[in-house]
Amino acid sequence: MHHDLVLVRLQDPLVLGLDVDSVCLAEEKMQEEQICVVAGWSSSEARGSYRQYVSRRDEPLVDSQACNSSALYGGHLGQGMLCSRSQSGSSPCHDDSPGAPLMCLTAGSWRLQGVLSYRGGCGGAGRPHVFTDMVKHRGWVLDTMGRNIIDLILTSPVPL
Repeated sequence: MHHDLVLVRLQDPLVLGLDVDSVCLAEEKMQEEQICVVAGWSSSEARGSYRQYVSRRDEPLVDSQACNSSALYGGHLGQGMLCSRSQSGSSPCHDDSPGAPLMCLTAGSWRLQGVLSYRGGCGGAGRPHVFTDMVKHRGWVLDTMGRNIIDLILTSPVPL
């Protein structure tokens, strides 16, 4: 797995509020045992419908060498990926879809550390979950969106 990421240009801007908010791009690699949260989408297989939700989960980072070992992903993970395993017994499964954000609270604000690429196992079993590492892709995001616009957004105060 390598560089599993896409940016989407919206026709109309999002209106931020109680149901829609933003998250900052991470600037530094998260700590190995840092606790983060994942937001996602849940589906009803019986109805074939989806609903958006936010679920707080403990998601500690798994060491990259251990995650890429022969016991787990056997060298198939690229440099731009990171692994996380749920401590709470819940894990990205039917509730989280690829693209779900992995966010960590750093210096008082939420930072986007990763984007779910692969669900390793349901209910905490199996392999760790694989996320595209946003710190390693930060330059690409800034270049693609235009550094001047992003710098303005990242440095503008957000009204409470």
